[in-house]
Amino acid sequence: MADLCRDIKTGKKSKRFQELEKLDWTEVVRKQRAKKARLEAAKAAGEDIPATESVEQRLERLAQENVANRPAGPRHAVQVRVVNGQIVLDEETLQVDRRELAAENEGPREIVEESSLTRRINAGTWSKREKPERWDQESTDRFYEGLGMFGTDFEMIAKMFPDRSRRQIKNKFNAEERKDPGRVTKALKTRVAVNIDEYSKATNTQFGDARELERELEEMRALHEAEERQAIEAAKELQRERQAVQEAEAAAVGENVIGVMTSNTGGKRKGKGKATQFISRHQGGAEEVIVGTI
Repeated sequence: MADLCRDIKTGKKSKRFQELEKLDWTEVVRKQRAKKARLEAAKAAGEDIPATESVEQRLERLAQENVANRPAGPRHAVQVRVVNGQIVLDEETLQVDRRELAAENEGPREIVEESSLTRRINAGTWSKREKPERWDQESTDRFYEGLGMFGTDFEMIAKMFPDRSRRQIKNKFNAEERKDPGRVTKALKTRVAVNIDEYSKATNTQFGDARELERELEEMRALHEAEERQAIEAAKELQRERQAVQEAEAAAVGENVIGVMTSNTGGKRKGKGKATQFISRHQGGAEEVIVGTI
């Protein structure tokens, strides 16, 4: 194996190999450790640590800045001039320089120098997998406090941890359920009253007065009930109108038909039968309808 890895001093050194030779890995490790120490110190002091900006987020931020810096209103519109007291079109405004327009739309660009040494890409670079972070005793105790206040509502508990997602909170619940099921059961059975002030401070969210919210909810409930009553009364009124129309139509049919008479038909027939005679007051005649034979 040593013979296979031995440098035979043939071939040409690649650009990457030359960069690796010039790179001082001791200095790189020192900078990484110093950066990590600064982040931990800021986190311990309670300072807001900005999240690491990815390439997609940086591009989106630059696009939003360009849109914000772009002047409002149409810049390329047809203009008119007054020549000898007459209004004529300005022929220069009928043409648009696309290169100038593209340069204005692009706006300033940010120069970012990246290489395979400063930015390492592997199979997990573009994956949606979240980087796991260790749970210390303080964060675990805060997790159980949230579990006692909100139960298994992991979305509400996740708001207490700005640097963690709902998936991570659920994974923590599953891990604690396997490791210490007694404490999990006790936290779920012993509910704790929600402290709005502490929850607002932990989530960086301002909540209104509970009495004001209850009053607004009561007004919305009363308005909804009034709308329901109006809808029910309108439906009843519509049903009464339909019933009145049906009764009027039935009365009109009853006036046209006086009566129904049943009489035996005269003459000889094959078999015995009855005929039903309708007498109309308008036509004055009689019409026989054979209902059936016996």
